[in-house]
Order: sequence, then structure tokens, then C-alpha cells
Amino acid sequence: MSSIAFLKAAYIVAWAAYLAYLMRILLRMKKVETEMKDLERGK
Repeated sequence: MSSIAFLKAAYIVAWAAYLAYLMRILLRMKKVETEMKDLERGK
């Protein structure tokens, strides 16, 4: 493989990791939001 191919592969892996991290944060935020609503209801 040439160095450009490695660079492209690293770029794709970096973006995949970034998107996975972003999705994880968004899912956690949604969970916290749900828990806050439950606490406000007095559960």
C-alpha cells in the first residue's frame, strides 16, 4: 500500500471513531434527560 492509501484509511478510521463518540454522548444525554423527567415526576 502506498502512503496515500494509509492516510485515507487513517482518515476513515478517525471519522468513524469521532462519529461513534458523538453518538455515545448523544445517547447518554437522552438517558439523562429521561432520568431528569422521572425525577421531576417524583418517581
